Amino acid sequence: MKRIRMILGTIIAGCSLVAPGAFADDATVLPQGNFRFSIDGLISLPITKRFTKGGGKEDIATDFNANLNSSIFSDLSLVEAGFGLPAGSATFGRSVVDFKRHIEIYAFQLIYGLTDSLTIGVNVPYWNQKIDVKARLDTSGATVGFNPLIPGGVAPIGFAGTTAATTDDIQNFLVSQGFRRVKNWSDSSFGDVLAGARYQYYKSANWRLAFTGGVRFPTGKWDDPNNLVDNNTGYDAWGLRLQLHQDYVSQSKEGSPVLLPGDFFINTMFGYEPVFPDKKPFRVCDIHRPICPDFDKSVKRNVGDLFNAGIAGTVALLFKGLTASVQYTYEYKMKDNFRGNLGFDYDALVIESDYRSHIVEGKISYSTLPLFLEKQFPVPLTASVGYRERVAGTNNQFNSRYIGFSLESYF
Repeated sequence: MKRIRMILGTIIAGCSLVAPGAFADDATVLPQGNFRFSIDGLISLPITKRFTKGGGKEDIATDFNANLNSSIFSDLSLVEAGFGLPAGSATFGRSVVDFKRHIEIYAFQLIYGLTDSLTIGVNVPYWNQKIDVKARLDTSGATVGFNPLIPGGVAPIGFAGTTAATTDDIQNFLVSQGFRRVKNWSDSSFGDVLAGARYQYYKSANWRLAFTGGVRFPTGKWDDPNNLVDNNTGYDAWGLRLQLHQDYVSQSKEGSPVLLPGDFFINTMFGYEPVFPDKKPFRVCDIHRPICPDFDKSVKRNVGDLFNAGIAGTVALLFKGLTASVQYTYEYKMKDNFRGNLGFDYDALVIESDYRSHIVEGKISYSTLPLFLEKQFPVPLTASVGYRERVAGTNNQFNSRYIGFSLESYF
């Protein structure tokens, strides 16, 4: 019973929000010889907006709603020269595209108390993604079309034998340039796995302080440069995660293994995540003009360092085991750096590669640990449901909203 009370005193007093893909942001550790296994899930509501460079919102398909002229298909400049058309006047029309992105992230975490002050663990994220695509071509403003009788196959509208382009024509033209068709897409794959340790270097009746150090493994999936609608599940690169945690606990009954109604818990976190340089294939394009011919299969990439900070609060409600939590997380990412040997404008990849992100979360949790302690429930479990939203950001971060859940057990 004394051993159980040690576990409960650590776990319940240390209740906090846990984001899939991350270690818990508090300073708690497990007693020596004990395990905790948890499953955390985030299921997005349809994602249709992203944040602009200035922090406003726009459709995630904005870059695909464009005048299909020589700025998109550079070969149209040859058509203009060949037929004496004004520069920039040749266009197939305007693309009309709509995206709805759906993301599910499930994180499986196993941690173990190596000593009473040192806990080790691994976090394995798994992503299910799909995007619903509606794409068509508006040819009301088209000035050129396809003509099989003309070398190159493109001629002005009105020229004998020329017909306006169709949506399939444009899709096929993309395929001829090495791209995949712009259509519905889905994928299930792992994200970047994290493994590491947390050392609690100070503990008192009200305070706990700890440091977490972890390694990022290149198990995630990076963007396919020839797929215009996919989404990465991680950086697919080696890296580190370093965090400082500070907890304050206020209890009406000091030393109680559970939070009683009115008791509360506050924790803060400061983090730094360097990602190691690697090589990746890229279309070397302006970020807002994703269709270009410049392809380099081995671009030297140095991902900008990430800094984050968070504050969370948990309060016990009504009866033992029921808690409510809120959390705010700020993240800042520095600009990436790219180098290559093919003479392309690699600095174009740097544009808007930095970002700021503001995320708020809230959740309700219920734990059977108090009942387990009183021998009224056979299994020590904690279940949670919550909501998470990126309320502000910059540089193409999704304006995402998620319904979350978690289930964890101790043994």
